[in-house]
Amino acid sequence: MNDLTTLELEILSVLFSFYRLKTEEVRLIVDSIHVKDRIFSSPKGGECSGFYTHFKDNVALERLTDVRSEYCVQAKFDQLRSGEMGFVIFCDPARKSLLVIEGFLYGDDRVSMDELLKDEHSLSVYALPGM
Repeated sequence: MNDLTTLELEILSVLFSFYRLKTEEVRLIVDSIHVKDRIFSSPKGGECSGFYTHFKDNVALERLTDVRSEYCVQAKFDQLRSGEMGFVIFCDPARKSLLVIEGFLYGDDRVSMDELLKDEHSLSVYALPGM
Protein backbone atom coordinates (compact mmCIF):
# COMPACT_ATOMS: atom_id res chain seq x y z
CA MET A 1 0.00 0.00 0.00
CA ASN A 2 1.23 3.49 -0.77
CA ASP A 3 0.58 6.83 0.91
CA LEU A 4 -1.54 8.56 -1.73
CA THR A 5 -4.68 10.37 -0.64
CA THR A 6 -8.04 9.49 -2.14
CA LEU A 7 -7.98 12.77 -4.07
CA GLU A 8 -4.51 12.06 -5.48
CA LEU A 9 -5.64 8.58 -6.57
CA GLU A 10 -8.67 10.09 -8.30
CA ILE A 11 -6.49 12.65 -10.08
CA LEU A 12 -4.13 9.91 -11.28
CA SER A 13 -7.10 7.77 -12.33
CA VAL A 14 -8.02 10.46 -14.85
CA LEU A 15 -4.50 10.12 -16.31
CA PHE A 16 -4.82 6.34 -16.42
CA SER A 17 -8.24 6.55 -18.12
CA PHE A 18 -6.62 8.68 -20.86
CA TYR A 19 -4.48 5.62 -21.68
CA ARG A 20 -7.39 3.17 -21.24
CA LEU A 21 -5.43 1.03 -18.82
CA LYS A 22 -6.80 -2.20 -17.42
CA THR A 23 -7.42 -2.52 -13.70
CA GLU A 24 -4.34 -4.72 -13.20
CA GLU A 25 -2.12 -2.20 -15.02
CA VAL A 26 -3.43 0.63 -12.84
CA ARG A 27 -2.79 -1.42 -9.69
CA LEU A 28 0.82 -2.07 -10.77
CA ILE A 29 1.41 1.64 -11.38
CA VAL A 30 -0.22 2.74 -8.12
CA ASP A 31 1.76 0.16 -6.17
CA SER A 32 5.02 1.47 -7.69
CA ILE A 33 4.64 5.12 -6.65
CA HIS A 34 5.18 6.64 -3.25
CA VAL A 35 4.90 10.17 -1.94
CA LYS A 36 8.21 11.90 -1.20
CA ASP A 37 6.50 14.93 0.33
CA ARG A 38 3.31 16.95 0.26
CA ILE A 39 3.57 20.72 0.55
CA PHE A 40 0.60 23.05 1.01
CA SER A 41 0.70 26.46 -0.67
CA SER A 42 0.26 29.47 1.61
CA PRO A 43 -0.95 27.48 4.63
CA LYS A 44 -2.77 29.58 7.21
CA GLY A 45 -5.34 28.66 9.83
CA GLY A 46 -5.75 25.12 8.48
CA GLU A 47 -6.43 26.39 4.95
CA CYS A 48 -4.29 26.63 1.83
CA SER A 49 -4.36 27.88 -1.75
CA GLY A 50 -3.18 24.57 -3.22
CA PHE A 51 -0.62 21.82 -2.79
CA TYR A 52 2.31 19.99 -4.35
CA THR A 53 2.68 16.23 -4.02
CA HIS A 54 6.19 15.14 -5.01
CA PHE A 55 6.83 11.49 -5.80
CA LYS A 56 9.89 9.41 -4.98
CA ASP A 57 11.97 8.30 -8.00
CA ASN A 58 9.93 5.90 -10.11
CA VAL A 59 9.38 4.48 -13.58
CA ALA A 60 5.65 4.19 -13.02
CA LEU A 61 4.74 5.07 -16.60
CA GLU A 62 7.14 2.65 -18.29
CA ARG A 63 4.27 0.67 -19.84
CA LEU A 64 2.81 3.78 -21.50
CA THR A 65 3.60 5.22 -24.91
CA ASP A 66 3.71 8.90 -25.79
CA VAL A 67 4.07 10.13 -22.21
CA ARG A 68 3.69 13.91 -22.06
CA SER A 69 5.39 16.29 -19.66
CA GLU A 70 2.09 17.45 -18.16
CA TYR A 71 -1.58 16.56 -17.95
CA CYS A 72 -4.33 18.90 -16.77
CA VAL A 73 -7.23 17.73 -14.61
CA GLN A 74 -10.10 19.70 -13.07
CA ALA A 75 -12.48 19.22 -10.14
CA LYS A 76 -15.85 20.72 -9.33
CA PHE A 77 -15.88 21.96 -5.76
CA ASP A 78 -18.98 23.85 -4.65
CA GLN A 79 -17.37 25.12 -1.45
CA LEU A 80 -15.20 27.51 -3.51
CA ARG A 81 -16.32 30.84 -4.98
CA SER A 82 -14.97 29.75 -8.37
CA GLY A 83 -16.57 26.31 -7.99
CA GLU A 84 -13.45 24.70 -9.46
CA MET A 85 -9.99 23.46 -8.50
CA GLY A 86 -7.26 22.66 -11.03
CA PHE A 87 -4.51 20.07 -11.06
CA VAL A 88 -1.44 19.50 -13.21
CA ILE A 89 0.30 16.13 -13.24
CA PHE A 90 3.96 16.65 -14.16
CA CYS A 91 5.89 13.73 -15.68
CA ASP A 92 9.35 13.06 -17.04
CA PRO A 93 8.69 11.55 -20.50
CA ALA A 94 12.30 10.39 -20.96
CA ARG A 95 12.36 8.48 -17.66
CA LYS A 96 8.62 7.60 -17.83
CA SER A 97 8.17 8.79 -14.28
CA LEU A 98 5.55 10.69 -12.32
CA LEU A 99 7.11 13.76 -10.73
CA VAL A 100 4.52 16.03 -9.10
CA ILE A 101 0.81 16.70 -8.77
CA GLU A 102 0.14 20.40 -8.37
CA GLY A 103 -3.27 21.39 -7.04
CA PHE A 104 -4.30 25.02 -7.37
CA LEU A 105 -7.23 27.30 -6.68
CA TYR A 106 -8.44 30.27 -8.66
CA GLY A 107 -8.41 33.86 -7.41
CA ASP A 108 -8.43 34.29 -3.64
CA ASP A 109 -10.10 30.95 -2.92
CA ARG A 110 -8.75 28.87 -0.04
CA VAL A 111 -9.58 25.33 0.98
CA SER A 112 -9.29 23.33 4.18
CA MET A 113 -6.19 21.14 4.14
CA ASP A 114 -8.23 18.47 5.93
CA GLU A 115 -10.70 18.46 3.01
CA LEU A 116 -7.89 17.65 0.58
CA LEU A 117 -6.53 14.85 2.78
CA LYS A 118 -9.68 13.04 3.87
CA ASP A 119 -11.09 9.91 2.25
CA GLU A 120 -14.57 11.37 1.77
CA HIS A 121 -13.73 14.71 0.17
CA SER A 122 -16.25 16.95 -1.65
CA LEU A 123 -14.44 17.31 -4.97
CA SER A 124 -15.63 15.79 -8.25
CA VAL A 125 -12.56 15.13 -10.42
CA TYR A 126 -12.80 15.05 -14.23
CA ALA A 127 -10.62 15.28 -17.34
CA LEU A 128 -10.46 18.47 -19.33
CA PRO A 129 -11.36 18.07 -23.04
CA GLY A 130 -8.29 17.08 -25.02
CA MET A 131 -6.41 16.27 -21.83
